[in-house]
Amino acid sequence: MTLKKFQELDLSSAFLFAIVMQDDETCRMVLELILERPISKVKVHAEHSILLSSDFRSVRLDVYAGDETQVDYNLEM
Repeated sequence: MTLKKFQELDLSSAFLFAIVMQDDETCRMVLELILERPISKVKVHAEHSILLSSDFRSVRLDVYAGDETQVDYNLEM
């Protein structure tokens, strides 16, 4: 694995994607661009895990956001 300088990173970098999307307002604007509709205020959780069963099976989401109308969004790089 080759390391890149910070200036060479873009949103396809998992590190930079997670950092940028942690900001609620930035995440909201990206969702609006992707979905082409207005999105209400969102609350973001980076690297959110969801427990699927009692035997500790889970899934980890890169960025999990929810808006005021109780719509949830899963953003993956």
